[in-house]
Formats: sequence, C-alpha cells, structure tokens
Amino acid sequence: MKDFFDVILESSATDTSDVNKRHYSKAKTAINEGVWAGINQTDLVKFFNGCRKLPQWKASEFFQHLDKARVESLFDDIGIDALSQFQRCLGQVNIKASSIDKLPSAVSTWLFEILEANADNRDLLVDGTAFQPEFELLDDLPLAEGHISSGKLHLGRSAVAWRKSPSPPESPDFNVERTYLAQMESAYAEHLHRQIRSRDDLPDRQRKEYDRQRGHFYNAEGLRRNMRDAIDDGETEFHAMKDDLYDGVCDVCNEEYDDGLARMLATLNQAAILPLSGSVITRFPTIVKAAEKKGICHMLVNDTRLEWVSADE
Repeated sequence: MKDFFDVILESSATDTSDVNKRHYSKAKTAINEGVWAGINQTDLVKFFNGCRKLPQWKASEFFQHLDKARVESLFDDIGIDALSQFQRCLGQVNIKASSIDKLPSAVSTWLFEILEANADNRDLLVDGTAFQPEFELLDDLPLAEGHISSGKLHLGRSAVAWRKSPSPPESPDFNVERTYLAQMESAYAEHLHRQIRSRDDLPDRQRKEYDRQRGHFYNAEGLRRNMRDAIDDGETEFHAMKDDLYDGVCDVCNEEYDDGLARMLATLNQAAILPLSGSVITRFPTIVKAAEKKGICHMLVNDTRLEWVSADE
C-alpha cells in the first residue's frame, strides 16, 4: 500500500504543511517521511483492509496530489487475463466497467471520489452522502439485496439516505389531498346512501379504512420524495412508475360496479398485486410495496386519470 501511493501521488505530496504536521502520530511506530509521514505504521493494514478510513488531514493531502494519469498508467503492463479477472472481481461487489479498456479511467475516478469524500470527513459506504447509487452498475444484484434499514436505502454496497414516509397530518392538507379525498368521500356516499362530506360523517369501520387510505397516499408521497432526492431523474422515474401502474389498473377501474367504493377497492386490490416495471426502482420489491402502489392510485385520482365516482353521476 505504501508503494502504491508513492507511485500515484505527485512528487510534491511529501511537502506536508505545518498545519497537517500537528496531526502527526507521536507513537514509536509512526512513519517519519514519505507520503505516509505522520501515520502510525500499525494503521496501514487497517486502511488496506477497509477497517478504518484515512484521517481527514491525510486524505486531504492525497486528494490534492492524486495524479490520475499515474493511476491509469499502472494498468499498462497488466495482461488481458489479469484485467478480466479484476473486472470480474469488481462485478462481484456490483461495480461494473463496461469493457476492459474502461478499467483504468474507472479506477482512477473511483479513487478520486473516495479520497475527496474522506477529505471532507465522509465515507461513501457508511455515510451514503457522496455517490448516489448508479443503478446501471447493479444489473446482477439479487432483488432481495435492495432494502431499507437505519434510514438508508441499501443497494449492494451502496447506501443513500432514505427517509421514512411522512405521517398523514391530523387535518388533511387540501393542497395535495382535496381531489382524492373528495372522490373517496363520494365513493363512501354511494355505498352508504348518505351524504359524506368528511371523515367525521363516516361510521367507525369506514373511518379506519379512510385513515388507511390516507396513510397509503403518504407512503407513495414519501417514495416520490426519496426517489427525487436519491436517484438521478428520480421524479421522472416516479412518473414512469405511475404510468405503468395506471396501465395495469385502468381497465379494472373502468368495469361496472355496484358503487364507487366497490370500484375503488377493486382497483386498489389490483394495484397491490400488480408487478411494476416502469422504473428501475421497481426491481427491488421490498421498496415498492402494496401500500405505495395503493397510494399511487390516489395520486392518479388527484391527476384525474382515475375516478371512483363519475362527475356525471
């Protein structure tokens, strides 16, 4: 590892600033010269094994002096078989280079990004704040590998912040809920043969169902926000998923029913079991579940693409 950084850093990397010298280890095993000056010898193995990230001050030095051309030149004398094996090893951790000739530039770029993150006191794999996951690099990732835990979306070895879906406010936000709630109230009115103007007009059983549907809407809204924030063109991806779901439920919605509530429940049940393929995120079924699909139906009602009770009725 020492030789590697000796090769890929500019010669001026050994000119440590006085500011950084204050971070030097005072241990007997501290390295006193070269690019690793100030680092404890015993920490090198931990860096190499990925057990410890570089100290921020040393990562900053390396980042400022990294010579990407030198990194790429290391591949010049490596044989085709070895490069192919290296490419396969990268693929096993869900990092893909489309061809062998792309390996040098890919590796130099990844190293640059890693050092940049460490210099900013971040860790790509732990913090999930640098790279957004490149989904095209995850073609061979088993579907079960996509999951959410500890407030992050984990895809292979990548992780990005994935916030919990918002809870429905106690009083509906009519800026975003007016249309689908009005349609749902009309559906209940048809079924109960009485006027329904709000949740308060519903019997206890229907109130619980009404609350569940609002929860589904906000599950879908949480998914939309997370896709927007975590994925390139996430808003576009979400709308593609909405379109796909619409195509899968519109015929069910347009069938004849006794009342609007029967139409709504049949459509929601169809959405819950519908396999989606309109967005890359749907390859991870633990992320887009029945609740989110039902919530997207209510979004489609907001968009006036679905309706439970026709305005003409």
